[in-house]
Amino acid sequence: MKKEQTQTISCFMVPEHLLEGSGLEQEDALYFHVTDGCVLATKSQMTAMDTVTLVESLSRITVGLLTRLVNATDPCDQCFPNCWERDEPVTIPSRVLMEAGIPSDAKLDAKVSDNDGILVSQAPYRYDLHDVSEDLQLILAESGACLMQLDELLAGEAMIIDFDVDDLCGERAT
Repeated sequence: MKKEQTQTISCFMVPEHLLEGSGLEQEDALYFHVTDGCVLATKSQMTAMDTVTLVESLSRITVGLLTRLVNATDPCDQCFPNCWERDEPVTIPSRVLMEAGIPSDAKLDAKVSDNDGILVSQAPYRYDLHDVSEDLQLILAESGACLMQLDELLAGEAMIIDFDVDDLCGERAT
């Protein structure tokens, strides 16, 4: 279990151009929310309206990100019946993986071998559709994304957003 650490930074200056249009002022005390792939700066104390405004902003960003994911694939044409339903991941006992020199957290690939057995090996990718929650898969499928193509994008670690040229929800990234 991760232990949460709080550290007060008293001399952190946010450049003025980053604050423009944010509703934040240089003199505001900021709180930084840190999560996977994101650092979010908010006022350390917020009114109900500040909170509503933040939720609406995050909603626009979320819709923009979801739109990028959906648009990164061709529209789903039911190329595979129920393609958004998850197959169970291949699991092998840890001791067998260790004997084969495969890390215990590696993705596994299973194929039928020439002698009608099953050949299991380390997959050549780090991510696949199993790394996406079922809830998000359902949202993407219902939005028209082809989940088989998304699986390929995940496995290939395809770049689908470049904030040097992209923006989300009509707001210029800085």
